[in-house]
Amino acid sequence: MNIIIKDKKIIAFVFFEVIFILLILGVVFGRLSFGVGIGDVFYVVVGLLVMSLLSILFFSFPRKRKWILLFMFACLLYYVLVLTGLRGAEFPWNGSLFK
Repeated sequence: MNIIIKDKKIIAFVFFEVIFILLILGVVFGRLSFGVGIGDVFYVVVGLLVMSLLSILFFSFPRKRKWILLFMFACLLYYVLVLTGLRGAEFPWNGSLFK
């Protein structure tokens, strides 16, 4: 039985949203750190605002979905870089993603 997926962009959108949610939950529950101590809350708030804005844009402008997904990928890449090599001075990168 072959299942045909009509809109692959929606699946990519859901994938990016799940990854963002996992990153934010990891920071909230203390498993991930941006290396700036209490300043990690800033990254959580910005992440939630970006997710909300991109969700609204994704469903409001169906013709621009490719560009919105590209921007989501760039945001996700930035978050991963800040979690690893670009960490703050309070908890510098030690080669481990999790605390």
